[in-house]
Amino acid sequence: MIFRYILLASFLLTFTSIAIAQDPTALNRDLSQIKIEELSDEQILQLRQRAEESGLTESQMKATLIARGFPPYEIIKLENRLKLIDSGLSGEEISDRSRQQDTLQTIDASELSIEFEPGPESRIFGYDLFRNKNLTFEPSLNIPTPLNYQIGPGDQLIIDIWGASQQNYQLPISPEGNIYIENIGPIQVNGLTIEQASDRIIGRLKSIYSGLSSPNRNTYAQVTLGNTRSINIHLLGEVNLPGTYTLSSFATVFNALYASGGPSINGSLRNIELFRNNELVAVLDIYDFLMYGKQDNNIRLQDQDVIKVNPYVSRVDLTGEVKRPGLYELTVDEKLYDLISFSGGFSGKAYEKMLTVYRNTDTERKILNISKEDIESFIMQDGDSITVAPILKRFENRITINGAVYRPGEYSLSDGLTLNELIDRAEGLREDAFLNRALIYRTREDLSLEIIPVNLKAIINNETSFTLIKEDIVAVASIFDLREEYYVEINGEINNEGIFPFMENTSLEDVIVMAGGLKESASLSKVEVARRIKSGNMEPKDGKISEIFYFNIDKELHISSEASSFKLEPFDQVFIRKSPGYEEAQSLTVEGEVVYPGTYILGSKSDRISDLIERAGGLTNEAYLEGAQLIREVEINRELRQKTIEKLMLESEDSLQINIEDTNEQAIGINLNKIVESPGSKFDLYLQQNDRLIIPKELQTVRLSGALLFPITVRYDETYNFNKYISMSGGFAGNAKKNKTYVIYANGSVDKTHNYVLFKNFPEVAPGAEIVVPQKQQKVKMTTGEIIGITSALSSMALIIVTIINSISP
Repeated sequence: MIFRYILLASFLLTFTSIAIAQDPTALNRDLSQIKIEELSDEQILQLRQRAEESGLTESQMKATLIARGFPPYEIIKLENRLKLIDSGLSGEEISDRSRQQDTLQTIDASELSIEFEPGPESRIFGYDLFRNKNLTFEPSLNIPTPLNYQIGPGDQLIIDIWGASQQNYQLPISPEGNIYIENIGPIQVNGLTIEQASDRIIGRLKSIYSGLSSPNRNTYAQVTLGNTRSINIHLLGEVNLPGTYTLSSFATVFNALYASGGPSINGSLRNIELFRNNELVAVLDIYDFLMYGKQDNNIRLQDQDVIKVNPYVSRVDLTGEVKRPGLYELTVDEKLYDLISFSGGFSGKAYEKMLTVYRNTDTERKILNISKEDIESFIMQDGDSITVAPILKRFENRITINGAVYRPGEYSLSDGLTLNELIDRAEGLREDAFLNRALIYRTREDLSLEIIPVNLKAIINNETSFTLIKEDIVAVASIFDLREEYYVEINGEINNEGIFPFMENTSLEDVIVMAGGLKESASLSKVEVARRIKSGNMEPKDGKISEIFYFNIDKELHISSEASSFKLEPFDQVFIRKSPGYEEAQSLTVEGEVVYPGTYILGSKSDRISDLIERAGGLTNEAYLEGAQLIREVEINRELRQKTIEKLMLESEDSLQINIEDTNEQAIGINLNKIVESPGSKFDLYLQQNDRLIIPKELQTVRLSGALLFPITVRYDETYNFNKYISMSGGFAGNAKKNKTYVIYANGSVDKTHNYVLFKNFPEVAPGAEIVVPQKQQKVKMTTGEIIGITSALSSMALIIVTIINSISP
């Protein structure tokens, strides 16, 4: 960021030099008239190149720029312009983008301030005061002219005349300190206050405006200050950017310090001197402003004033439990007490009894312990480090009680406090408190822990007493903490089956209500309750592990009289069985060529396909019975099916192509002709929920697919046989497995080719059928190199065999 600023400053100085070379009068011209948008891209790039070759230092660039009055917003425009040029945009795009930025961006002088990277100097108290963009110290020009403001060259006076005569003058003060009024001549106003100048000017105006001085006055005049002049201020010493600055004549010392970036890391915030006419007129202590808001010595500047920032004399480091840790600058007479005050005082966790001071000696470091009584008198030295430690994270009088009391928590320990008194403070024991035994966790002197059991019943009955000490923790158990969580469970034909907390005296009717009541399908004659057998450590002699109870109940949840006194016990399980005669409505559909296609409800479990056709008004004349299908939902283990298919594909010699459809529906081949001819026969299947009976119109095509030269769909012709359809598709392909050819009929049934020695009996072809020709598994051809390798291996093996035979021959 600093490099970018240096580059911009160097660029502007170079630009000024070029302007002077091109126009000698430019030296006297106000740089506030420079407009970055009027420069071309070529000029921008040329000037940046020359700026990079500049040998000026950062401070020289900053001082010269500000002294020449270059507008802050133009520097910001230049920075944006350079970014746009570097981005590679065209000149027209840059112009449009620049206008958008000028419209949207709010220009603030604080944007010119140097951005400092966070570092050790950021810990210096007050160091960032003049680097804060939210605190610019810009002088306000919208205020009445101060009474002690002295008019000088460069100021502008506005004279308003009204009444019988009307006139307005806007007169600049010349370098000689005069204003010039027509018909009056020059009037000397240099060094006068606005009030003194007003008396002098109006006195001269009376010579040409008689109404200003006549007894019957009818003309009036007023003198005010218009534009103010600029003044040059010199900043020396330990400032970030020393040099000469051009500021408003309303500027104060703070304004000048802000323009220069404030004191440097070695600069003093306590000893800033203002010289005027070679005399020391004020010494500014910025701590007065930071601590108390005082600006007594933040006086208004005059032309050629000199501000000198001296090096700091003593700076100390304060850390730990104070409100504002940091590096503080102290004057000669300030003590440790003043340092603590500057930091805002101790925090709430500070150990104030003793502070630790680390001090540098001539040869090494040493530690000083400062008691609370010595803080006001202890004298600090440059380089001291003071640490305020926190108080210990322990309690001097804490005791704790947890568990089955009404107000568990931490309490203060008083002398001789007993356990009974602590329980009273905790508003007593809860009703579920386990009275036979409570545990007290005690911290010994060596910080180890021990457990002390006590009998709570004896304590609360005042039969015994127990005295508590610091850091004792009393744990009062609940009877519910010492047993398994009790519950009851209900399942079956209930609206909200699940597990419910057990409560004493819970009846069977109660748990049914808790579960939202019975479903319509619930059987009222057989409600089952299973109960654990609690046999302690002994196994039941008869081997039983649970006890079963059966009850009758009605829709009003009235249980049978013999079981009206039955109460549930922990871990009981209630089962509401489904009524044997209850069946939910089961829907099925019939589609296609029936008189009334649509959705129907299954009348009985014995309903068949013929019954559904009859209910649908019978078949239409266009019905194609051979193509009828029954689509049924079946349970499929998809994971097992997938593994089976993968295994078949690995083991098969053929190239299998099997599609895995994400559906439970399966087509069942039916013979509707025989169903219609013989209702109720073995061909007339029983119907199930969600069955779909599909009866199409007569189909007139045959589809051919698989290992054929030209798979195609052709018109069905009853005179054509199987081979005729194959020839219509161009015949079998070279990789066709003819003996595996099969036909899928319109009703979903399949017939395959039957092979008899030298003959093949191909299946019949019907309307809507599909002929499928599988293809052989593609054989991998060996390369010439592989063939030669195998041949060589076989030859070598043959030679070895012959050698072995010869060796064993007699």
